[in-house]
Amino acid sequence: MLVGDLFYEAALADRVTDFLARCRARNIQVLVGDPGRRFLPGDRLTFLADYPGHDFGLSDRPDACNQVFGFR
Repeated sequence: MLVGDLFYEAALADRVTDFLARCRARNIQVLVGDPGRRFLPGDRLTFLADYPGHDFGLSDRPDACNQVFGFR
């Protein structure tokens, strides 16, 4: 399962996190791409890689990079 940039709102982040947890319970590998949004569930993620890139003003970090995580 691949998800990208879905942790920008609390309610959505909660729903996505619950869905991804159900995927993992079924042994489905989950990769998350995110530039570091506020509601990113850091305690459920393993950092894999980062790539320089522009965030188009969507975060408070002008030097934001695109990060890839494994969801656990």
